[in-house]
Amino acid sequence: MIPEKGALSYDVRRFFLRMTPEFVRTSESVLSCTLNQLEEKDGKWIAAEGSALVSSGLTAQRLFLPEGGVFAAEGNALTAYPTGEEFLLPSVPRAVLSYDRFKEKRKFYAVTETGVYLLEGGTARQVGSSGGKCAAVLGERLYIASGNLLNYTAPLEPENWELSEEGGRIVLTENGGEVVALVPFGGRLYLFREHEILRLRADAGDLNFRFERVPFDGGTPVAGSAAETGGSVLFVTERGLFRFDGASFRLVYSPKEGESFTGTGAGGWNGKYYAGFSSGGSDCIFVYDTEAGAHLVRTAANALAAGRDGVYFLLGSRLLRLSGRKFPLYGTYESSLDCTFVLRRYGEPCFFEGITVGGSGEFRVGFSSEWGSADVYAKAGVRSPFPKVLRGGRVHLTVRSPSPESVIDEIVLHMREVKA
Repeated sequence: MIPEKGALSYDVRRFFLRMTPEFVRTSESVLSCTLNQLEEKDGKWIAAEGSALVSSGLTAQRLFLPEGGVFAAEGNALTAYPTGEEFLLPSVPRAVLSYDRFKEKRKFYAVTETGVYLLEGGTARQVGSSGGKCAAVLGERLYIASGNLLNYTAPLEPENWELSEEGGRIVLTENGGEVVALVPFGGRLYLFREHEILRLRADAGDLNFRFERVPFDGGTPVAGSAAETGGSVLFVTERGLFRFDGASFRLVYSPKEGESFTGTGAGGWNGKYYAGFSSGGSDCIFVYDTEAGAHLVRTAANALAAGRDGVYFLLGSRLLRLSGRKFPLYGTYESSLDCTFVLRRYGEPCFFEGITVGGSGEFRVGFSSEWGSADVYAKAGVRSPFPKVLRGGRVHLTVRSPSPESVIDEIVLHMREVKA
């Protein structure tokens, strides 16, 4: 759809409101633009994965998603959800591990830089003094990395960190740099270091650990960015997002100008890789589908975590869970575009007659200005007149859709021409 003369359209390729005719300066006109539950794909806005509210009133800064649990961290405190059970640690948690021996009662362990703590009954009991910045579970052992040290437990004894024949410590060469991530993949443990990637073979009960260097020259892996999903390991360096299939590395996404990975969290779930991202100055969620490629979910995320149990993120004081392309089990699904802009010609306000939403689906459009407001139903591709001509200079426009199948590829406001 080509905008009419004197129309206002939303350019989905550049993420800003564009005015026509061209002499209207965009940078001085758009005051704000917010997109909720929308993702960009092939130059169109598509209703994104719905979110369900898990809890509200949070002041957390980080999320952990071990199998079978959801934990939010605020300073030295951890809170489990949905139970609300709280645990106070002596220092900031760096990881939370889940261990289920022989399908017995699952236990959770918090890892700080100074120790390992069993989370149980509202208390955090120290069970090991080998702390670190990243951790993982592989087979029958727990692993924790700190600098160039790799500590591991005895098989089937997640609380036995004593140096012995079965549990111990490996000192890695210093030239590889600090270990920034531990990722179990294909029955092996991958150590992502600042200057190298190592593959560790450590079968159950095997005391003869064997390391193999995996050649990689794509830059330095970003701490906390590596995750396994869809039969691959994905991770971020200064060059972009890499995918590793166990044999070779492939750069699958390079951030464009104005884009960057924010480091607010990452993880893999259901064949997709999720990470905090910034595009055009707006925070959002980056999604890489191992089958369909990359897209963006236009909702901000203060912190994010993904794992076998789904994708969770913090938005302000709310903890939410992405629920996929369908209505959530609870909560309300609604995608929306909200924008506030100033549009005056020759010092006079404009007169608005109606709106057309290009794309597919059905929408509710809210229009408000200093002189009036309207709420109209709009079917994609069909011009929807306002009940009366509305006048305005500062305008707030909201386009909402309750359907996860809706698509927006353009928004056109129909205006009367104002004579000079």
